[in-house]
Amino acid sequence: MIILLVAVTGLTASAQYAGPVTGSGLDYRNGNVYTSEGVKLTLSTAADYMPEENYRYYRSGKKVFNAAIWTSSVGAVVAVGSFAWACVPPQSPSSAPIIVRQSLVATGIALGCAAVLASIPMYFVGMSRMKTSVNFHPVNLSFVTPSGGIGLALTF
Repeated sequence: MIILLVAVTGLTASAQYAGPVTGSGLDYRNGNVYTSEGVKLTLSTAADYMPEENYRYYRSGKKVFNAAIWTSSVGAVVAVGSFAWACVPPQSPSSAPIIVRQSLVATGIALGCAAVLASIPMYFVGMSRMKTSVNFHPVNLSFVTPSGGIGLALTF
């Protein structure tokens, strides 16, 4: 039987490839989860499509992902706003000492850039958690029937 399976599998190259494993029927693209029909899932509707443990992991990843987006946005606004404030000349020469103004600008730019840099690892952690929670595949040994014949595949 094993020799027959090896011979049939060797005859057709397509029997060697079991195809992509879809697992849950969900797809992760660009920070969002879609069903196999292409419907974008919200955080509340994703609970209907995932096991409880995966949904909790997905929810925590979505929170970290959103926090990264907000952190980078606020940091960019603070940095650009501080730089713009530095480019605008003071209204009157006695409005604020130049050293205070420059130190405030430098602090704003430094804090804004630090927030943007801190958001980068948060973004990747959140994205990784969401992708991992969607692409859960149990490892099992099963017979698959591709279009070209019969094959034995390890699905993971």
